[in-house]
Amino acid sequence: MNTKKVLVVDDSLIVKEILTYLLTDLGCEVITAQDGIEAIEKVYQESPDLILLDVMMPHMNGYQVCRLLKDDKDTRHIPVVFLTAQDQPADRYWGFMAGADEYLIKDLEHENLIERIESILKQVDTTEERALRKKPRQVTSVDILSQVNNLLDRKLYQSTIVNEINQLAVSMQNFEETLKSVFQLLSRIIQFQIGVVSIIGSDLQKIYLYVQDTIHPSLLNQISILFQEDSKSKQTFLELKGRITETSTLRTLASYCKVPLISKGGQIGSILLGDSKTGKLLEEDQNILKIAAKEAAVVIDNARLYDYNAQLYMDLEKEIQQISSIQRSLLPHTNPLEQRVEIQSVMIPAREVGGDYYDYFLLNDHKLAITIGDVTGKGAPASLLMAMVKTALQVKVSMTSELPELLSFLNAFVRDQRAGQYMTLFLGILDLSQRVFIYVNAGHNFPYLVSPSTQKLQFLESSFLPLGLEKSGKYRVSKQEINPEDFLFFYTDGIVEAMDENKELFGYERLEEILLKNCQLSLEEIKQRILEGVQAFCGTAPIGDDRTLVLVRCK
Repeated sequence: MNTKKVLVVDDSLIVKEILTYLLTDLGCEVITAQDGIEAIEKVYQESPDLILLDVMMPHMNGYQVCRLLKDDKDTRHIPVVFLTAQDQPADRYWGFMAGADEYLIKDLEHENLIERIESILKQVDTTEERALRKKPRQVTSVDILSQVNNLLDRKLYQSTIVNEINQLAVSMQNFEETLKSVFQLLSRIIQFQIGVVSIIGSDLQKIYLYVQDTIHPSLLNQISILFQEDSKSKQTFLELKGRITETSTLRTLASYCKVPLISKGGQIGSILLGDSKTGKLLEEDQNILKIAAKEAAVVIDNARLYDYNAQLYMDLEKEIQQISSIQRSLLPHTNPLEQRVEIQSVMIPAREVGGDYYDYFLLNDHKLAITIGDVTGKGAPASLLMAMVKTALQVKVSMTSELPELLSFLNAFVRDQRAGQYMTLFLGILDLSQRVFIYVNAGHNFPYLVSPSTQKLQFLESSFLPLGLEKSGKYRVSKQEINPEDFLFFYTDGIVEAMDENKELFGYERLEEILLKNCQLSLEEIKQRILEGVQAFCGTAPIGDDRTLVLVRCK
């Protein structure tokens, strides 16, 4: 190996002697220093090819020495190897953060240590260019202190820029407002005439322009070329600030600095600052932009995702509104036997769309089918199953009006749609000519028969398993006579299980009290009293489940 000069920095005389012996045996020229200050002086005087540096030393520790040397363009090329007894993960982390090329522990066996050092020395540049960089320079303690202060000033300056940009993440601005804020911040630090951000997309590269005044259209060609290396996608220009006009004198960028925007391990685009004057943007501006871009990339990417999610939310809201509109259209809006039957009904979904279901329709001139149900779950899936059941029932009822057959068919239908989802359903037929109500109940809340003349309530108690729980269900018909002035009250569990702020249920007792107290009123007034009673009880508590009710009375 060619003769290499190695600087050994350690406050232990024994360690220095051992390393000197081992390195000399390798054919290296060895110089030593016992503390951080002396180490820096020797680096500038001797221009070593390699520095072996301890961490814990007097006056200035190894981390500080390494940071200063790596911060200076004249010394940053020299490999620095920490050789220390500090073996905790945090020590190793700070060593590499300080700029070290390698981090070795002193208790390595000599053979292993020599192999590692020899491997590093082989990679040291031996070209004439490397030799020309070896320019001895005298430094004093004052010079070193000045270097430390300059480094601290720059780090503070950089931290301030980083903190300012990170504050933008808290403001939750939309994407374009975030880009404007980034350029506004940069304009307080760097003078530029135009700022440009490119955002890479799968099929489109969006290029955003932030112009202090105006630019000529011809400048767009130069900008387009500068950003072609980012993406081969089609480009489109978008204005954040300023105008593109034929009268502008800003026709070319004589100086500019451009850095990539890296977020989550990948490049999302680039940011550029430019000026029409030569030499306007210097190396220091490039370094500031690099620092700013590192943090700005995350902020910009988050703002982009925020806009994307906001758009998804808006699209979803539109779809939900459409589903809600469709669901409302599926509910009955007219009374098919208005001259003979009084009907009042309402469904209040807990969300924009619900899983409750009710319907009433004619079977012939004196028979009215009445049904009410509740699908498990909420939202669009429940609403979809409800709509499918409504359609399936109306198709099947055109073939048969036998209630057990209808319920068996619907049971198989629900079971085939989606595993784990079921629904309760009450289906009855009101025969107006005989004033008889026949019905089948698949797990739904028992309806009430309310008699105003006797001030009594009666449950229609017969019930079987909900639809979709078992492969085949056996359903039997029940029968109830209807006296003059009696009315039927159907509801879902969102009424009786409505909760107040203390999680207390509205319950059957309160519901029955309202029914009996108001049973002499019209069905419309009874409906309002029930809804008002539930709402007054719940107060500000959110609606936890769909609230549906149907009232039917023969005239």
